[in-house]
Amino acid sequence: MKRKSLKIVACSVCNETDYTDYMNTIDGKLYCQGCAEKLENDIMDELFIQVNYDLNNKRR
Repeated sequence: MKRKSLKIVACSVCNETDYTDYMNTIDGKLYCQGCAEKLENDIMDELFIQVNYDLNNKRR
């Protein structure tokens, strides 16, 4: 299996280094798998809270 890139880069949050093939790009920044999953969970939690808030306010 041939790599697309052998460049090693650091995560924007924890500075863990890995090949660019294994890093996740979110909003133009590089994240390792663990930090990307945490960021995605935080975003989904925020959206869930906002939707519930909107629904609760429309019922009143």
